[in-house]
Amino acid sequence: MSNEVGTDGGDAGAEEDQARADAGDVTRTDGGDANRVLVCDVADVPDGERVIVDVKGVEVGVINVDGELFAVRNACPHRYGPVCEGKVTNALVGTWPGVGQRLEESMTGDPAIACPWHGWEFDLATGVHLGDADYSVATYDVVVEGDGVYLEL
Repeated sequence: MSNEVGTDGGDAGAEEDQARADAGDVTRTDGGDANRVLVCDVADVPDGERVIVDVKGVEVGVINVDGELFAVRNACPHRYGPVCEGKVTNALVGTWPGVGQRLEESMTGDPAIACPWHGWEFDLATGVHLGDADYSVATYDVVVEGDGVYLEL
């Protein structure tokens, strides 16, 4: 689980910390690892789709990109928009060669998600903002066991 959450200079950091602490309070009732929480069935998240689940009051999006599952906290650090409802694409990156030169843009093979409110984009695997590494969304390790999708908290 990644605890990285961006801040906007306000009180939001304390709220984010409390939400993460609350999410960490979840325990399984099936006798398994207490740090692993069943959130849905594999069939609930077909390729190219997503589900948003509640983990003890914290919204988390489980997103299937080409058969790989990612889990991201559904709160953009900019204005707490529903980032998991955004468009998923390959990450667009740019290199600035220098003064008087145009930005050189390219698409990576890494999936990214854009917050639908203001377009902030985050790497799905790491949660890091594509343009400013000081901002990120919390990500969770996903484990598939049998038909179940579990998050590691």
